Amino acid sequence: MKTNKLAVGLLVGLSIGGIVGVLFAPKKGSKLRKKMFNKGSELTESLKSKFGDVITNVADSFELGQ
Repeated sequence: MKTNKLAVGLLVGLSIGGIVGVLFAPKKGSKLRKKMFNKGSELTESLKSKFGDVITNVADSFELGQ
């Protein structure tokens, strides 16, 4: 349980750091928005791949409990 909290905290911290870094980057607004969108998409896909199995297992356990 402790390891899961550490991993989630690390992912959240990295995400926030990435967003802040992108916001303070000296780039044009349109390029910045495009870069943020791409990074957000990458992060979403990364989280889906990492936590997809966990979500599936929880859903299966929930169905078995009903």
